[in-house]
Amino acid sequence: MERNGERYKKLTGGRKFYLKDAKGIPISDVWDDIASFQTALSAAEIIKDFGTGQKPEKLIQRIIESSTKENDIILDFFAGSGTTLSVAHKMKRQYIGVEQIERHFDICIKRLKKVIEGEQGGISKNIDWRGVGEFISFEIAQHNEIAKEKIINAKNYEEIKNYFEEICDKFFLRYNLNIKEFEEKIIESEEFKNLDLEKQKEIFISLLDPNQMYINYSNMEDKKYKLNKKDIELTREFYKND
Repeated sequence: MERNGERYKKLTGGRKFYLKDAKGIPISDVWDDIASFQTALSAAEIIKDFGTGQKPEKLIQRIIESSTKENDIILDFFAGSGTTLSVAHKMKRQYIGVEQIERHFDICIKRLKKVIEGEQGGISKNIDWRGVGEFISFEIAQHNEIAKEKIINAKNYEEIKNYFEEICDKFFLRYNLNIKEFEEKIIESEEFKNLDLEKQKEIFISLLDPNQMYINYSNMEDKKYKLNKKDIELTREFYKND
């Protein structure tokens, strides 16, 4: 390799044949040289806590190489086990990952930390990855999601029943719910009491407005949500227009 980074092959007579002058072979739309999904994963690449469906870093590397250049921004709305984010980081791309499942979110964070530390799974050895960089993670401020988690963690019928008043006072319920009828007739009915605990929880969760699981941007300064100034300022900075 030359000092300027150009790669070459030495020929007879001391001549040099530069890689940039070689005739390339166009990438086809059938990539049978890369095994798909789980079959291509090395032991160091497998995220045991994630389960099936993980893609090999080599596959993501080819997609990124063929469609982007360094410092481009890559958006992954379904981050999953964080493969795309990890490869993007190693390949000097900027990236935004979105993940709604908390367990998967935690897996992504742990994986990216290992990438920065210089882990040697996936494409690391092929690109001489040594570890560098940083990333920022955000979680959406919860509202009805808080109530949902409390319902899920309830240990018995009495605990769910006693929690109903707090749900009505502090959280958003479905607009068509008759609170008085539910409290006086349904909760106290033998039919409801005889349901198994998981079914009771399911019914209680269905009372919550699914559109209010998290705090809306327009409501972040409402004092009832008790967001601190730092979070509000950071949110404004994140959504600001250039």
